[in-house]
Amino acid sequence: MSTKNFRSHREMRHRTYLKVIEAIKAGVNSKRGIQDHSGLSWGSCSPVINNLLAQEVVVNQEVIIDNKVGKGRKARYFHFNRLNHLLMGMEIEARQIDCCLTTLGGERLGSCTVELENAVTTGNIEQNISRAFEKCYSKFDLDPKSIFCISFSIPGAVDVKNCIWQYCERVPGIRDVEFLPIAGRGSLPKIFYLQHNIHAQAYSVIPMDEIKHRDYVFIHVGQGMAMSANMGGILYGHRGFAGEIGQIPYPHWEGKIDYLYQKRNCLEAVLSKQRILKYIKHRFELELDSLADISEEHIKQRVAQDYILDPLVYTATMVSNIFDPNRVVIEGSVLEPFIPYLKEAFETQLKKTAWLSGPSEISWCQSSQTDGCYGAVLHSNQQIINDFVSQIDLDH
Repeated sequence: MSTKNFRSHREMRHRTYLKVIEAIKAGVNSKRGIQDHSGLSWGSCSPVINNLLAQEVVVNQEVIIDNKVGKGRKARYFHFNRLNHLLMGMEIEARQIDCCLTTLGGERLGSCTVELENAVTTGNIEQNISRAFEKCYSKFDLDPKSIFCISFSIPGAVDVKNCIWQYCERVPGIRDVEFLPIAGRGSLPKIFYLQHNIHAQAYSVIPMDEIKHRDYVFIHVGQGMAMSANMGGILYGHRGFAGEIGQIPYPHWEGKIDYLYQKRNCLEAVLSKQRILKYIKHRFELELDSLADISEEHIKQRVAQDYILDPLVYTATMVSNIFDPNRVVIEGSVLEPFIPYLKEAFETQLKKTAWLSGPSEISWCQSSQTDGCYGAVLHSNQQIINDFVSQIDLDH
């Protein structure tokens, strides 16, 4: 066979495997169902399923149907192996790494959290990743070789394409960490993926069908402030950054708020926990350590409507007018105590300020609903499966 024909044959086989794996990932679990879902002929579909079974990528379960005394026929149902060819997600914060394990198809199997003795730095990040990886596979009594890859959820400036964590304001010990040279060292998998944590968090709460077929913007207001915009696909800048909407100056603030990197009066500073607590202290003569400590409902109402509402509407108006999303999702720990007093006023005001009344749908979610390590796996899953098929024996 010529090189050209060989390449063409392998590409066709690759596409066939992708169609079969996507069918199983979609929950189709019988040979006939996989054939119908994939649109493949029986002659193309059946050998691929048998090969995936032989390599233990998928496993089957026999079920007796039409059961009668002395009779009954067996049906075979397929699902991804839950002990091998697994995926791991890791969300890295300054002093904590959250991990989760999934099947190749993204079925969540379990999770664990590793508390770090010292903050993550460029010098110790490999050691901390290795420690978290070992704790996770040991917890579930797995062979480290059973894990195909790690997909990371990373805060700050992330070069997704080249797998480089460039910097992060709240993790000051990090600067230009290259992840690819770490992959494969010791017991670590040879394949790494990086994603900005805002995109990973969005993937963890927005249904996959909506991610594929509906435009949305996800706005996060927490330790930092960022945005994930999906307009037929996640939007990235030329450096791969997430939507750094929090760095935009807020023009309606009187006075000066210095923030990280000498950014003054930016939205991230105005809507920061520290600034809101300072506002509460000044207006209500109440000194608190946490927004969760606010016990009086009238204080929550006044803070929501007199302080938070305007900069949040300002943010959402820009987002709405620039992207014209079908849906805006708002999330973040800073907002949570105030959401009951924000929702109606915010949505009413946004209809007035946004072009042609803005998005058709606005939804709010709690930060506890987001799961960055799992979202990182979901976000990278298409590329993971493509790379996985490239590495297995297609003619086993």
